[in-house]
Amino acid sequence: MLPLSLFWPKAKEIPASALAVPPVHLTLNGRQVQLPAGSSVAAALLIHRIHEGSGAEERERRAPFCGMGICQECRVTIDGQRLLACQVTCTDGMTVETPKGNLE
Repeated sequence: MLPLSLFWPKAKEIPASALAVPPVHLTLNGRQVQLPAGSSVAAALLIHRIHEGSGAEERERRAPFCGMGICQECRVTIDGQRLLACQVTCTDGMTVETPKGNLE
């Protein structure tokens, strides 16, 4: 692995502790989960193997597809609001419910 300072000469001045990002904790279908800060809710669904998008009228098992909000397959309820999981960044204390509400 190439040293960070090769690309950013001042990087060696940044303490390693400043580069460490604390995780975020949220409730996903009633279960407490932990994710890297900056993760999207869609990433949380994939990491925790939840494949139940709400875009399909036939309610078949589906996962986030396009990752940019076009397909509408990743609609979930986040803190009481229907939102697209691929467009929302996880925050501490967030509550996410999927249509079927079960963890795989």
